[in-house]
Amino acid sequence: RISEPYDHPPSARGPPHLCAIVTRAYNPVPPVSIQGRVHSVNVGGLRDLLVRDAPIPSGIVKVPQDRPCNVGRLGLDGDERAAPPKYGPEHHAVLVYPLEHYAYWAARFGEGPFEPGGFGENVTVVGATEDEVRVGDVIACGSARLVVAQPRIPCRKLTARVGVPSFARLFLESARVGYFLRVASPGVVAAGDAFFVVESDPDAPTIAEFVRVAEREYWDAVALEQILAARALPPLWRPALEDKLARARSALADGGWFGARTLCVEARVEDGANVVLTLRCPRNRPLPAIERPSSIQMALTRGEHCGARRSCAVRSEGERYVACAPRSGDEVDRAVAALGVGELVRCLAPQRS
Repeated sequence: RISEPYDHPPSARGPPHLCAIVTRAYNPVPPVSIQGRVHSVNVGGLRDLLVRDAPIPSGIVKVPQDRPCNVGRLGLDGDERAAPPKYGPEHHAVLVYPLEHYAYWAARFGEGPFEPGGFGENVTVVGATEDEVRVGDVIACGSARLVVAQPRIPCRKLTARVGVPSFARLFLESARVGYFLRVASPGVVAAGDAFFVVESDPDAPTIAEFVRVAEREYWDAVALEQILAARALPPLWRPALEDKLARARSALADGGWFGARTLCVEARVEDGANVVLTLRCPRNRPLPAIERPSSIQMALTRGEHCGARRSCAVRSEGERYVACAPRSGDEVDRAVAALGVGELVRCLAPQRS
């Protein structure tokens, strides 16, 4: 699908991690690169949540605690979960969400549960965002040692909790999803505790990269291979990722790509009744060569016509594509022709005309 809006994830920041991941007992060592702080620890019991006009039990409503909380192998004491997690309970033990993201959601939607615990997280943290932490990072928090397991993939309960139509989809597209931790060593955590990485594998993907590749840009065989090589990858993720990798390789061998791909407008030239757009891969990967007259379907990613699609004639120019967009036509045609340098579009692989 390419009709969904694309919310550009935050860029990576901070120095690379320095230590290799280990599975021994964890001794206190100086923090590695990422230093955050626990803003609140949140716990919730089961209560009915109205989902598509039907009440279902859920533990998504969390309340910040004013006391230290015990963290066991499967999560915080007193925290309840209605359904067994998809990828195994140990890999969903503690849900973390960065406090910084709530300002983004409040600015976008106004009223809503845009405050600590509002998205059902157990730990609201300052710092340690998705573009910083990596799969397998060992986190020191209070007296516990926790390991970054996987991103949070939202479900319809989050949409019901927030009250914004299609919020789970928008949440995922934003890449501001939070992440789950498994518990390597139980302990006690509280608001104000330091939250920092003590062990890390520099070759493991960040949570932001995991989300980008596993949920949107699964044409990217190189990045899929990186995720599958992560030693801390939860085993139940492997079959789906291996299937996507096989399909990505097959599409590449056929001269295209699997699914929709984000391309960036590198240059724009007005040419009479048309606008010529030079497109490149923002990951700096070469685009498959086009050897015959072809068209490419592009979806807008911003503005009033976000998600609208148009097909344009396209040709190869080195490792880039050059698309010809007519300036006349309906509002969507004109919106495509008005794309500026640096803007992103979601594209299917070119098709022969």
